[in-house]
Amino acid sequence: QWCYQSQYSCDDICRAVLALPPSLRIRAGDLPTTYKAVQLHLHWGVNDGPGSEHTVDGEQYPMELHIVHIQEQYNTLKEAMSDTAGVAVLGFFYEVSTEENQKFNHLIQALGRIPYNGNTSNVTEFRVTDILPSLENLASYYRYSGSLTTPGCDEGILWTVFQQPFSVSQQQVEKIDDFLINTISP
Repeated sequence: QWCYQSQYSCDDICRAVLALPPSLRIRAGDLPTTYKAVQLHLHWGVNDGPGSEHTVDGEQYPMELHIVHIQEQYNTLKEAMSDTAGVAVLGFFYEVSTEENQKFNHLIQALGRIPYNGNTSNVTEFRVTDILPSLENLASYYRYSGSLTTPGCDEGILWTVFQQPFSVSQQQVEKIDDFLINTISP
C-alpha cells in the first residue's frame, strides 16, 4: 500500500512510502543476521533540485530509494529500534539519463494514484526487483551505522548505500513532481 507523506512543506525534498509484505528478506553482504522488509520509500527533490539524502564525494542525486528492514524476531519498526542492529536500510541512488527506465514506470503509475498528502492506494502487480539494479551492480556499497533520515532521526540504523546509481529519464522525474508536488494544498 502506497502512502504519500509530506512531513515537511516539500520545499526541498518529499517522499512516498510503500508498505512491503514481510516475506521479503535480506541476508548477505556481511549483515549480522536476516532482516525482513517492512517498507520502501522514495526521496526526491523539487524543481530539478537534488533529492537524495546521502552524498558521494559531495554529489547528490535527483532521487534516492530506501528499503527499510527489521530483524526477523521483531514485529514492528518501533520494536526493532530498541536494538542497535535491529534495523537495516538499503539505499539506492537514481541519476538522470536520456533513456527511460521502463521498469520504473510501475512505480510512477502507483505514485499517480496518491496525489495528496495522506492518500493511500493498494498497488498490485508491483515487484520490488523491478525497480532495483541488477545483482552485478550491487557488489559495491558503503556500510555504516547511522540514524533514520526523517524525524525523530533515531540512531542505530545499519545503512547499506549502493555506489552504482541506476537511471531514470528526466521526464520520469518530472512525472513524480507533477503527480505529487503540484497537488499540495497550501
